[in-house]
Amino acid sequence: MQQAVTITIPRATPAEIQRGVQAAMAEFERAGIQPLAAAIGLSKREAWDLSGFNDEFEITKSELAAAKVWDRADHAARDAACSAWPDDRTKPSHADLALVTDPETQLADRDTALSMIRARINAVDGTPGQLDTRVFVLAARLAGNVEDRLRARDLVDAVAMAYTDLRCAGRVSGMSIEIARKRALGAVDELERAGTLTTH
Repeated sequence: MQQAVTITIPRATPAEIQRGVQAAMAEFERAGIQPLAAAIGLSKREAWDLSGFNDEFEITKSELAAAKVWDRADHAARDAACSAWPDDRTKPSHADLALVTDPETQLADRDTALSMIRARINAVDGTPGQLDTRVFVLAARLAGNVEDRLRARDLVDAVAMAYTDLRCAGRVSGMSIEIARKRALGAVDELERAGTLTTH
């Protein structure tokens, strides 16, 4: 069974996103490689690069070839998604291609994602437990419509930090849980506003 992929292109319509996803999948099919194998190759290439090309992280020829297929799929997705854009509209450098490992959060529409992330924040009651990693995925999903990608990253980081503080409130940070919850919800509100301002 072939894995699904998704792309993130600010201000792209659902139809444009779908066209880009189809182009990416066609590239994987042409190469005869599953997206997961290409993603693993990409991860290994990045680790090798970050290590300064240390022999300990050396990548095999097949892994490097798989990573290059991922690159081609990302570029094909961007080109297909943006093919009808006017010349004066700035196209992104890539489509931010990603494997779909959690469809409920990664593919949630904007209103659903906002509802889900706020519900998870409101559900925190001070009981010890693990961080709900879906909060981070949902924040990234909501940031997908923010054209300034550096600002998008900062907004996601702000949600992540506020949510982490909320999970620790009253135990480590010494902050009131309700104050921490208000800050986390405020970070989500700011993320919502930023995405809304860039839609058309």
